[in-house]
Amino acid sequence: MRLVEQIGSGIPRIIHLMKEAALPAPLFPKEGMFTVTLMRPLKNREKSREKSREKIKALIKENPNITTMEMSEIIGISIK
Repeated sequence: MRLVEQIGSGIPRIIHLMKEAALPAPLFPKEGMFTVTLMRPLKNREKSREKSREKIKALIKENPNITTMEMSEIIGISIK
């Protein structure tokens, strides 16, 4: 069926691509279930947060009675 292309090559490829993108190495826990944590560049997260903050401020200025649920739906982010 050829469902597996390169068995055993996924983790080294992930590590290589993360280094290539100048991102932190993925975190692999030593015990338990198989989990991988991949990090995004901090500067992109900060830019995204700042844009969201500005949009939130504008929405509140436009409508002081707006709810967090309404803002999250308009901006397209989670309510948290």
